[in-house]
Amino acid sequence: MKKIFLVILSLILVSCTGNYKVKNYKNEIPKWYVKDSESKFKFFGKSQSDSENLEIAMRKAEVLAVGDALFKIKSNINAVKESYLADKQNKKNSSSTSEISVNYEEKIIQAIKDYDITEYKTSKKKIYKTKKGYKVFLLIEFNKKDLFNSLDRV
Repeated sequence: MKKIFLVILSLILVSCTGNYKVKNYKNEIPKWYVKDSESKFKFFGKSQSDSENLEIAMRKAEVLAVGDALFKIKSNINAVKESYLADKQNKKNSSSTSEISVNYEEKIIQAIKDYDITEYKTSKKKIYKTKKGYKVFLLIEFNKKDLFNSLDRV
């Protein structure tokens, strides 16, 4: 009985692991990379990187995608601030956002400027083999809730 259990367990573990197939690059850009992703609940960052080493190409793509997401957040500070204040007002069911805005506006703006993304999820990834190495296209996402939770501590 133990042997059957071990065989079944090993089959499950083997079937859960997968291989990623790397295709040759043919001057194609993934469609999801060209269009901007938008969501009410998430921020997105995308990037493309090249390197002779696959690991370096992937790490560069991650760093650039996080930087892209942070750039979008910080360049739209007012929209992020208004979204945060609206979310906070909905939670408190208060009738006046002006009181919240006056008290927290500068602190919120500064907190957004100082914000760093610590946790994110890879949404889409495409890896290609080129003549000189590897090309990686990457799309990451992270929840607005994470940003809003950090702003609640302000």
